[in-house]
Amino acid sequence: MWKMIWRNIREENPSMRLTKGGYTFLKNTLDIKDYMIKLKRECKLKPEILLGLDKFITCPYYITNKEIYVFEEKLASELVLRAGDLDILIVSRR
Repeated sequence: MWKMIWRNIREENPSMRLTKGGYTFLKNTLDIKDYMIKLKRECKLKPEILLGLDKFITCPYYITNKEIYVFEEKLASELVLRAGDLDILIVSRR
């Protein structure tokens, strides 16, 4: 069941990244509010970006190469303020 919801299941440094099915489950079945932020540019989801996000995102999130969906208003605001630029967001959190 967990593999259907969470993208990376690991004991050390657990990830809050969702699968598409996990995102749909939280949004539609549990009716949890989400926020969609368009990324600054279409990007390839390189491991360094995904690992960078995993280090500080503490809420469930779903990401595509065009947008990121988060379930926390504060993080959504931070992403909007950085114009959807994941590189700037990751560097600012180091």
